[in-house]
Amino acid sequence: MVMRRFRTGCSQKVMKSGLSGNRRSGPSAFRYLYLVFAILLGVSPGVPANADHPFGFMETRSQSPLQQLRCGPLHHVPWVLPAKNNSLSIRHNWKNLWLYRDDICLIDAEVQEVVTRRRMGLGAGFEIAGELPVRFVSGGMLDGMIEDFHNSFGLSNAGRDQFPRNNFIFMIHRGGDEDSWYYAGADQTGWNLGNATFALSTDIGRIISIEPRLVMTVGVKIPTGTRRFFGSQSLDLALSLSSGINFGSFHWYVSSAVSHYGDEEMIGISLRQWHLSTLVSLEYRRPDADHAWVAQILCESGVTEDNYPFSNATYEVMFGYKYRLWQSVVMEFSILENVLTFDNSPDFGLHTALTYSS
Repeated sequence: MVMRRFRTGCSQKVMKSGLSGNRRSGPSAFRYLYLVFAILLGVSPGVPANADHPFGFMETRSQSPLQQLRCGPLHHVPWVLPAKNNSLSIRHNWKNLWLYRDDICLIDAEVQEVVTRRRMGLGAGFEIAGELPVRFVSGGMLDGMIEDFHNSFGLSNAGRDQFPRNNFIFMIHRGGDEDSWYYAGADQTGWNLGNATFALSTDIGRIISIEPRLVMTVGVKIPTGTRRFFGSQSLDLALSLSSGINFGSFHWYVSSAVSHYGDEEMIGISLRQWHLSTLVSLEYRRPDADHAWVAQILCESGVTEDNYPFSNATYEVMFGYKYRLWQSVVMEFSILENVLTFDNSPDFGLHTALTYSS
């Protein structure tokens, strides 16, 4: 009876919260964008000091629903910029979020996120960085494509076909009786500013002359986010260690991070204040090649103390491609999937980035 009431109630609320919801061009278009980029910055093409490095893994945070609300740690590639070198990147993440568990939760959303990140080399093996995301939250436009893809390969739609497409809804049971639900609808969509982060990285491997590379990063999250329907957010700290080693054209990366969050609860649900994150990646790049292929997996501990499925770990797999348009400009593209587990993970995502280094 409770299950039937939940499904019917969700469907009615979804119908009331109806909401109306990028594509790559060829290399010439990216070169044109780069020229505009350079003119706006007042710089000219140059050869960055790290142009001979491998490209590294895809530097993105967890895209899982509650993980991203807490601004998970960002894993740093295992090298830092030399003194007086800097980089500016514009990164775009487009993800479709779907999670449905009868009597537990219903999350249906799509997020377009643009992240601006600036890095500067300080010398002596140190680097500082800062980033600021801007997001557009909506019901999106990918639901139909994802359902058709699943149907073509005989895969389950995990309850997608029971609800209207391209609607934003967030419903979660907070424990207790059957009326203990939190609901957010289309009134919570639109543009919002995310949380700013600042980080200081140091190349430990260089300082103590060891191989493989080893970079330590201390990061802080500043609660600048404008979306408050999950409550206020705290000042949070993160510490990560990243390393890398190569075997010919293959470059392996491992990075682990631990974070401490000040928030103890969100919408009445107890949260874990300590958080673990691990990234493992493999990059294939032939010597002197101007492109590389990257595969990686990001695993993060659960967010809540005891609220399935949000207390479970998340697993996000990415497959990507990086290409050097100019000596100082790299573009990247990747696809994100939750191929290992559907619990508390983004259903599908696309990532693109353009980075200028000097």
